[in-house]
Amino acid sequence: MVLSVTFLIFRLVMGWLGLFEREPFLASASAALLLGGFWVVVDLAWDVWRRRREERR
Repeated sequence: MVLSVTFLIFRLVMGWLGLFEREPFLASASAALLLGGFWVVVDLAWDVWRRRREERR
């Protein structure tokens, strides 16, 4: 969740500063939620992989 909020704030601030092309808020929020969801899936997959590796030992 922290990653998603940080990413959203980063995109909005960079858009306001003119460093990125400004996007509508919903586009930035959707991208932040997708990034957060992706990160959760990667984290869960990592935990499963690590647990299986420990069981083999």
